[in-house]
Amino acid sequence: MRWIGAIVLNLVLIASALAQPSVGPKVSLRTGTKPKLIARFDNDTLYLRAWDTRGEPITTLDSSDLLITIGNDTADIIRFEPVRTLSAEDLAISFVLDNSGSMFHAYDSLTNYLDRFLDSLGAGAILSAMTFDNTDRDPTYDATGRQQLFLASRPFTTERARISDFWHFYDSIRSGYTPLFDAMWKSFEHIAERRRSGDSLRSDVLVVVTDGEDNCSTISGNHLAELAAAMHVSIYVVNFRSDPQWRMIWLVNHAGGRTFTAETLGGLRSVLAGIRRSLVSGYRVVFGLPFSGAGGFRRY
Repeated sequence: MRWIGAIVLNLVLIASALAQPSVGPKVSLRTGTKPKLIARFDNDTLYLRAWDTRGEPITTLDSSDLLITIGNDTADIIRFEPVRTLSAEDLAISFVLDNSGSMFHAYDSLTNYLDRFLDSLGAGAILSAMTFDNTDRDPTYDATGRQQLFLASRPFTTERARISDFWHFYDSIRSGYTPLFDAMWKSFEHIAERRRSGDSLRSDVLVVVTDGEDNCSTISGNHLAELAAAMHVSIYVVNFRSDPQWRMIWLVNHAGGRTFTAETLGGLRSVLAGIRRSLVSGYRVVFGLPFSGAGGFRRY
């Protein structure tokens, strides 16, 4: 399995190289705690998402919790307000959808719910998707460790219709196995390729929907967790009509993210809507620097 370790190391090095030190304004919490902060500065305005280590949005912040610094200066917060739907231009969302045989009666509902997910998402996100196929019908497919089992993917795009068309193409296609870990690994490779091409400032989220456990991947959960943590990818796993498997729970806890359980189609719709809300809700903060030796503020 040396080749797996070599690939992990290569992708980790790519992720580290792309993690360039930020310049300009910075934001942190005065409490010293370290949730995941996703900050986008636009002149004198900060658009901020704050998630805890489980991927839950932090909804209780106020202006006294934030510390905005620019060099050695500390900014004064002029206006602070919660926002329900921030622009998603700082997000990259990847989907891995289980379309194994046991999902036969639920997959078409899942894709309709995900259409609503995209329709309600703030503008600007880039998106990718992956699922399984039992026929090598496209030259872009990736092989797996089993014959007649392939990974189908739609690379990152801002065109939501292309993502929707992709997952609806598989409404009637079912695979006999569930290569979840292999599909997640391939999603990480797509993320690394996108960052390497220059789009490295977005926060990456991987949304996985499955009704069972991985049963045929060549990639281990340990390697996935190592890679996800190094690349700072948040993982959200939705278990439909099944209990979360211990390997997936360990992976999510180690890498950062959250697992969900949905017992019904209505529950699945609600869980996906909740994930979407957690990704786009946040805060809008207007700030300024005090004039040196004079009253009033100067904008950044």
